[in-house]
Amino acid sequence: MKISSKVTIVGFIFLLIYIIIGFIYFTNSIETLYDTRYKEVSQRMQRELDVLIKEKLEAVLLLNIALAQHHDIKIMLMSKNYKDLELDKYSQLLRENTSLNNIWFHVVDNTGVSRYRSWTPQRGDSLIGIRKEMAEVLKEQKIYSIISTGKFDMTFKSIVPVHSDEKFLGVVETIARFNSIVKKLQKYNFETLVLIDKSYKEQLSDTLTDHYIQDYYISSSSGSKKLMDSVVSHGVESVIATDSYIIDEKNQLLLSVYLLKDIEEKNMGYFIMSANLSDIDISNVHNSKKRIILGLVLVFIIITGFLTYLYMVNYRNFLQRQQKELEEKVVKKTQELREKSDEMTHLAYHDPLTKLPNRLLFR
Repeated sequence: MKISSKVTIVGFIFLLIYIIIGFIYFTNSIETLYDTRYKEVSQRMQRELDVLIKEKLEAVLLLNIALAQHHDIKIMLMSKNYKDLELDKYSQLLRENTSLNNIWFHVVDNTGVSRYRSWTPQRGDSLIGIRKEMAEVLKEQKIYSIISTGKFDMTFKSIVPVHSDEKFLGVVETIARFNSIVKKLQKYNFETLVLIDKSYKEQLSDTLTDHYIQDYYISSSSGSKKLMDSVVSHGVESVIATDSYIIDEKNQLLLSVYLLKDIEEKNMGYFIMSANLSDIDISNVHNSKKRIILGLVLVFIIITGFLTYLYMVNYRNFLQRQQKELEEKVVKKTQELREKSDEMTHLAYHDPLTKLPNRLLFR
């Protein structure tokens, strides 16, 4: 095989290997860029939710601290006249004028007996032995602010002791749902589905609705059908098990899950948030894709030029060697022909047997 053919084959193989490696590098780089972008969106969703939860915890606590100082509350607990309290009107006022549109109030005396609930006429029942956090507040007389799941729903709860002249009268509890947070997330174009862990199913005996997905109670929802369909198609267990994000190509959604634990560090609630893939800015990915392609093309051109240079150098050397070999053959052949001519001339003028000059030599 000629040297030029060998160089051509080696160069072709090298370029083929480069194209394969370049394609793998390009594919992995694009996947990494998309993964990084989607993680950024997922982390932003969780950060926004985390901030909103903390803000609402603080807002409910501030509201409850102010309520615990209310004169009517103290008079009611001291006089034990619980009929004139009308905090349900206060709830209505908050619902109409603030984002705290699902607020309830609960007043408990210093013996742990419920004396007023803004959402129901039920009262007079003891909470000792039923609610651990209430028993702890009654004992320690300290402010308590948590998120917990009762028999109605998963809610924010703020419990504040009520005192009059350092005398402990009881506690005021403010309860709020997650609806306002779900609405605020929609302003960021994030749809949300709030689920309560199936381990609470028996405890949730008086829920506001009977909406469940695979034994997980729907505490709140922004009403997105695409999000609901995505969760159902993937399966709740599969969705809540993700530690990063899920891309639903069918519904064109990015799903992210925020886990909420109870006071015992057990899984309690899941905030499944979604963003439309079309709403996610991936211009940086496209720009990076162009830069990668340009870089790979430039490297390809450099390698091709270098291989072409090597081919030309080898081909020139090959021609020089061929020319030298041809010249050596011509010189050798000329020498052989000269020697043959001298031999023929000698035979023509000498006797082949005696080697003596013949008559032709003397003519």
